[in-house]
Amino acid sequence: MKTFHTFCRFALPLFLAIMIAGCGGVSSSSMSPTPPPATPPPSTPPPGNPHGTFLYVGNLTSNNVSGFRMNSDGTLTALSGSPFSISAWNIAVSKNFLLAATTDLVSYQIDPASGALTKASSVPIPGAPTPAGQSRALAADANNAYAFGKDGNANYAIHGFSVAANGSLTTVAGSPFLFGNGCDLCDTPFVSTINSSFLMIGADGFHSLGDVTVFARGTGGTLAPKQTLGSNIIVSVAIHPSGKFGYAVDGATGSMMVLNIAANGQPSMRTSFFDSPNAIFKAVASEPGGKFLLAVDDDGAASRLRVFAVNQSTGDLTEVGSPVSTGGTRGSAVTVDPTNHFAIVSNGAGFDASQDLVVFSFNPDTGAVTKIKSVPSGGQAPQMPFMAVL
Repeated sequence: MKTFHTFCRFALPLFLAIMIAGCGGVSSSSMSPTPPPATPPPSTPPPGNPHGTFLYVGNLTSNNVSGFRMNSDGTLTALSGSPFSISAWNIAVSKNFLLAATTDLVSYQIDPASGALTKASSVPIPGAPTPAGQSRALAADANNAYAFGKDGNANYAIHGFSVAANGSLTTVAGSPFLFGNGCDLCDTPFVSTINSSFLMIGADGFHSLGDVTVFARGTGGTLAPKQTLGSNIIVSVAIHPSGKFGYAVDGATGSMMVLNIAANGQPSMRTSFFDSPNAIFKAVASEPGGKFLLAVDDDGAASRLRVFAVNQSTGDLTEVGSPVSTGGTRGSAVTVDPTNHFAIVSNGAGFDASQDLVVFSFNPDTGAVTKIKSVPSGGQAPQMPFMAVL
């Protein structure tokens, strides 16, 4: 990411994740890890609270992590000790661990009763950008995590790690995986998302140019050679659960890109379209069922949540209902909880953002959304929320 427009990028939305038209596609209707310390046994949830559902969000400007319990009605209650004194905002979730990336990748065990965080393990990320806030391209699932850094030849690269049951982190075979030349003006990973088949990265470079890069995932978390589609700067990406389609927000124009993804991961443009007049797209997220794509946009007065039905054959999008205001400003990310019944929007893309998290009920059958409540994020510039269900 280049210094002269770093702030502008952060004023653009990033992803939410869970820890839990002109184009006809839209219709109006190998470093050794630090041995992990002994991990305390998890406490037992109290009677009447059969599960722990927690949401964590990294705060860019205050450089810390806020945590919340998601209650059965979708409301959020701040966890004791939140925001936590973790000097990182680039986070993800793997099993019952919160991961945070700076120059190291650190795992924190999540207590299933309280949501409290206890450090479990850490490994260096060779060549990680400094300051760490220059990229939020950390992605993880239950087995692996991928972070942006450099290889031994100073090329930009993706470092892959396995996440063990105790939170220890080990380098996967073949890591790091080449992303691109490490020149000052070359594209760098900016945002990312993951499913069982692919790691998808949105990049930015000189003069707001960028690309969409996809790596096919193999056994043990290995990555096949990258497949790339040139574009403008990409500020949000999503993969359909089928792995056949991808979606990206063009940060230079505020438009939505609809992509086909080949079996080897090669992305190709199917269509793109602009937002409604006086509005620009900010972030996208797929929901677990794959029937709908959720998007956050900004019309200048407020951020809004929009829902699109996904054509299961082509990936084309048809809007469902009308945009719903978050009641806040400067949307930065959106995510859907693992139960597929709630959507959460972060408003943190800029100094004048409302700095809150907004919860909506989500009907996975119809795509209908209804605002439930907003809560202060507890930090400055909240980015992608991640959820964990323990």
